[in-house]
Amino acid sequence: MDLNVQIISRETIQPSSPTPSHLKIYKLSLFDQLAPPVYAPIILFYSPTDENDSSERSNHLKKSLSKTLTKFDPFSGRVKDCFSIECNDRGAIFIEALVDCDMSMVLKQPEIDQLQQLLPEVGSDQTLLAVQVNYFGCGGIAGPSLDHPTRVEAVSALIWSAVIAIATERDKTMPIHVATTAVNLPKRLNPPLPQQSIGNIYQVTMANWLMGKTTNYNDLAEKIHESIKKMNNEYIRKLHEGGGYLNMMRNAAEGLGKEFKHKSTALKLNKVAVFLDTSDGKGIEAWVGLSKENMDKF
Repeated sequence: MDLNVQIISRETIQPSSPTPSHLKIYKLSLFDQLAPPVYAPIILFYSPTDENDSSERSNHLKKSLSKTLTKFDPFSGRVKDCFSIECNDRGAIFIEALVDCDMSMVLKQPEIDQLQQLLPEVGSDQTLLAVQVNYFGCGGIAGPSLDHPTRVEAVSALIWSAVIAIATERDKTMPIHVATTAVNLPKRLNPPLPQQSIGNIYQVTMANWLMGKTTNYNDLAEKIHESIKKMNNEYIRKLHEGGGYLNMMRNAAEGLGKEFKHKSTALKLNKVAVFLDTSDGKGIEAWVGLSKENMDKF
């Protein structure tokens, strides 16, 4: 089914109060400097409400966004250079669109190309936050939100087992297979970072599996569990304090030769699994990206 998405408004929402002068420059952490400059789009679907006045809903969303931006200064600013963000209150992009179908039609059999139409097109002006609110014919709304998936180890092991089977079929000489997991760090530090902390505060862990062994879900899950478990306060501080992380990167660079560079790449969902909690909070929804050939085998 083709979606007919019609953009009806596009504007910039500025924070409801100006950023204090002493907070005008936000220095990027090492995590942020090394992270690829890509957007991480997320769509959340809201059921229809008794509020039928679309104009009132629109104004409410804009006011809420404006107030929220005062608590997160960088999101209404612009990227200044590789090391900082200028919190100049230029604002976030806010787009509204009409979708000529019921939301259930999209949720019943979601397709990447369809969902892409519900996301805002981002320009090249170093905008940090863009929001697109989509109004469906049934009264439902689709828009952005942030979520944190849980109970991932069992599902990760299931997917990893399938990917290992595919890799073994294609290359029987492969000695080892690696599963990487992006671990959220704020809660793992002591004391933990504030809940409203922003930025790329994560560390990638690696779980290794010898390809000659018979795959077992429990063993794979244990491998993933152990790789995540080691990301405790002591390990994180040892890795990042005193230039430890930079030394690790430097050693990697020396191993690759003098032409080592950190390249900016587009987000390609290949050999990647993204987990989200289901709407009832009792399960996990997995979005798995593989090549067409491998997806058929998966």
